[in-house]
Amino acid sequence: MRIQREFYKPCNEGVYLHVYNHTVAMEYGQLPLNDTEKEAFQRILERHLLKYNIDLISLVVMGNHYHMLIYSHPEKLTPKQAVKAYKKFHNSKKELDETDWRIRDLIKHSNNFSEFMREVQMNFSLWFNKTRPYKRKGALWQDRFQCQLIQSDVYLWSCLQYIEMNPVRAKICHDPADYKHSTFGRWSQTERHPYRPDFMKHILKLAGDDVKLEEFRQYMHSKMKISILHENWDLAESEAAKKEIARLIEQENAALQEFDLQVITFSKKDWKSSKIIGSEEFIREKYRRWEILLHTG
Repeated sequence: MRIQREFYKPCNEGVYLHVYNHTVAMEYGQLPLNDTEKEAFQRILERHLLKYNIDLISLVVMGNHYHMLIYSHPEKLTPKQAVKAYKKFHNSKKELDETDWRIRDLIKHSNNFSEFMREVQMNFSLWFNKTRPYKRKGALWQDRFQCQLIQSDVYLWSCLQYIEMNPVRAKICHDPADYKHSTFGRWSQTERHPYRPDFMKHILKLAGDDVKLEEFRQYMHSKMKISILHENWDLAESEAAKKEIARLIEQENAALQEFDLQVITFSKKDWKSSKIIGSEEFIREKYRRWEILLHTG
């Protein structure tokens, strides 16, 4: 597994990752993450971002798992940035020298998303066990975490939609905007994107520099509605139902014409694997580099 982990660490280039994990099974089939737990996970994750050079683009927390879309930078934090991050993370006003061992250690791991996820999952598990009405012990997560390496641009956009559609696929809501424990839901309900700078840097650029954030939210909402309708069409049992859904799809597509923007999405025929999402050429190159690591590491 060591080589597999190294495979995803940024070397001379940053990486986009779809990161996810499930909790262990609970007694009586209960879902361990209710509203309070979902909010705590989000809070703990966002706090740990303070000391990592990692961009969070999207986060969805479900009843027994989470999904997130992140960008891990190739560069570590500078000593000056690390001092500022340390003080903010620990809510400390104490002056620290840039050569302090705590600062050096923070810099060392500052772009290591594996260490970031280890800290987030560990600290949430500690919080979870401590806040139960009984003395809970043991692991909360099924595994370390799972991730997929994503080729940027069109693949990034499609992965974002997949993540934000989780509550709809789980039949928790009919509209992704109604789920308050997702980035899109928080954005829709507060009219403020929780990770606005990172979203604009990595996603909004796909639609062009002159596109406004709110315009993109409406566009994204319409695209996800169309995706839901296509899934409903596949499940429809009667021709009358299919005809009505087709009419709604046509109506939504017509509404999209009002937006002066278009984000290209990749075809279902494009090459995908369990660990990498991207073009066939991209995936073959990544696996070629992985093979080199396996034989030299």
